[in-house]
Amino acid sequence: AQLAEEELADVIRSTADLKRAQLAEDSAEDLATIPRVGLADLEAKVKEVPTDVSALSGGVPLLTHPLPCAGVVYADVLLDLQRLPVSELPLLSLYAALLTQAGTSELDATALQRRIGARTGGIDVGTKLEQPVGDSGAVGAPDGVVHKLVVRGKAVRDRLPDMLELVHSMLTDANLDAQPKAVELLKESKSRLEAAFLSSGNSFAGMRLSSRNTAVGYATELTSGVSYYEAIKEMLTTAQDDWPSLLARLERLRGTINARDGLMINLTSDPDAIDGAKPQLDAFVGRMPAAPAADA
Repeated sequence: AQLAEEELADVIRSTADLKRAQLAEDSAEDLATIPRVGLADLEAKVKEVPTDVSALSGGVPLLTHPLPCAGVVYADVLLDLQRLPVSELPLLSLYAALLTQAGTSELDATALQRRIGARTGGIDVGTKLEQPVGDSGAVGAPDGVVHKLVVRGKAVRDRLPDMLELVHSMLTDANLDAQPKAVELLKESKSRLEAAFLSSGNSFAGMRLSSRNTAVGYATELTSGVSYYEAIKEMLTTAQDDWPSLLARLERLRGTINARDGLMINLTSDPDAIDGAKPQLDAFVGRMPAAPAADA
């Protein structure tokens, strides 16, 4: 159907009126109606997150943050990585990816992701690498480092046992013997870094220079920089030509870090949910190995 000439003229006229209105300056009266935020509306004092420090069974540190969370529990399970040999640091990204993408002895990769999606609000695995803070907030010593594997998840309070069970399975029972997945992940990492070199080469140069100044800078270069890229190429060749060798390293890494004496848990939720979670956390801690594996 076509517009009549009069209707077409109305459309043209309305469009012209709209353009004039959009280009017109706003009056002082109209501008005065816009809400404004001034310095007086800002809180001068920084809000501090409440933090309580206690211990679970076996002396495992527990950090809790009682906050209104609408019944959702946010949990971080942290494992100490400082006991790893420096030569194994480049292996961490592959290991962390396999925990979530390779499945377990009871669940294949797809079933694991479906169960995580059905029973939790998500579980992620990564690493935390920072320079520790010195006394009174001063800059820490350049040779100091805090390095953790972090398994972070969230779930409604009734599903916390399910989430902890999934985290335990991923940490202790992940199917590390997944050569095709490992090769795929290493190829993806290699391609991603090669693209990043072209678009952000200066940042990699800065990272390499920073590796000379602090322990954190050195570890960052080994896990994210040019040195990491060289390690990825070596790991990819090993994964394709000598998989048992790389698998042994992955299993040794797991045996080294899975231990209660390097475990820490960080929990944020409603106060009553935190109280109810402590027995479940004690049970989770009790199922973790007391110390690193003897052959690690």
